[in-house]
Formats: sequence, structure tokens, C-alpha cells
Amino acid sequence: MVFNRCIYRTNQGQRLFVDEKSKRVSETYTRLKENHTQSSGSARLSQGSSTFIPEVWAEASGGAKNGRCYGFGNSYNFTFSSAIPSNNCSQPEIEQLKEEMQEMKREQQEIKASLGQILSITWATQASFSG
Repeated sequence: MVFNRCIYRTNQGQRLFVDEKSKRVSETYTRLKENHTQSSGSARLSQGSSTFIPEVWAEASGGAKNGRCYGFGNSYNFTFSSAIPSNNCSQPEIEQLKEEMQEMKREQQEIKASLGQILSITWATQASFSG
């Protein structure tokens, strides 16, 4: 995994954390994974300690920022729905937020298309004046 190369270094055969953040995120991940494994009925979370759960790592590291997550860079798509239940939002609120996000994505695509048309017209106008 990419994060293993990012958070650990080897010094005289010992596996050490590269910095305090790496150590903190790794320890938080281990603790969160244990807590969620014990409290969850999900087969995915209770498959054993060797199973890596990206959603738990994202939570431990503070979440994705600009599509990137600490230890992964942009090599993993963090647009998933978390397997870990949130205490802050109800399922209807989450679904509403997902719908709003989809609408915002549609609007963004429309804006991009409009901008493309405006640029094409601008370039054509400039070309007609300069030629």
C-alpha cells in the first residue's frame, strides 16, 4: 500500500514512523478499527485485524481533502459512503446531502458547458477582428 511507504521508514532493520502525524494517524486507525469491529455487525469490519478498511483510515487521518487522503495521495477514490455510522447525521439527512451534492455536480457541469460556449464565441470574435 502507498500509505505504508509514506508513514514508515526502516532504520537498521527497525520499522519507524516518519513523523508524529504518521504515528498518531496509525494509532488512531488501530483504535477506531478495533472500536468499530467490536460495535459493528458488519462482516466487512469484523473480518479480522489484517483487513485494511479505507473508510476507517480516512476517518483516522481527518478525511479526504481535495480528493486526497493522508497516506494515499490521490491513488484512492474517497467519494465512498462511509461504512462507519455517523453520530452527527441521520440517514435522511445524509440522503438529502447526497442529493444536494448530485445537483451541485449537475449545475457545475452546466456552468462548464456554458463557459466553453462563451470561450468559443470569444475566440471566434477575436479571430475575426485580428484576421
